[in-house]
Amino acid sequence: MSKHPEDLYFFKNDEVWLATSSHEEWCVIYPRNAEEIERIMNIKGIVATIEEDE
Repeated sequence: MSKHPEDLYFFKNDEVWLATSSHEEWCVIYPRNAEEIERIMNIKGIVATIEEDE
């Protein structure tokens, strides 16, 4: 059993901003605007896709 947490959630203004599930191997970022999207996508080494809300 790992001593590290498996699922982490980070909040910004009382809303989930980043959610992870290590055993499911996913991480989701919920940016609030185009500037945040641009800053995230410009992080060197990040591999990301953008999914639109339905």
